[in-house]
Amino acid sequence: MKRRQARQLALKTLYQMATAGTSVDAALAFASEGLRVDEDGVQFARAIADGTSSRATELDDMIRPTLKGWLLERLPLIDRAILRMALFEMLNTTTARSIIINEAVELAKEYSTKDSGRFVNGVLGTLTKQLA
Repeated sequence: MKRRQARQLALKTLYQMATAGTSVDAALAFASEGLRVDEDGVQFARAIADGTSSRATELDDMIRPTLKGWLLERLPLIDRAILRMALFEMLNTTTARSIIINEAVELAKEYSTKDSGRFVNGVLGTLTKQLA
């Protein structure tokens, strides 16, 4: 399983957790049904989903100031999950931030609204500057 697929699995897991109120393990099992997933990909997706969900409040506090004219709670659930997930990965992995942003933008384009890719790119770009 490629990292892109693992990130998709992590996003689906976070979405399942938010909508159904399930645990990481239950959501991951549901999200991976019917997929051909290897253990490394599952572990990466679990680490991202678990870390993102456990630190959601902290991540939200970092994201909120970058949202000019928007309330975090009013963003589409998918966009919130993508922003949290990407920020968590920026803070907790050695993956290049440009790769993380690119992957987040692609997820937003695929799973959210037509303008979400540009929005996610702008927010994560601002966060990257603040983290430097």
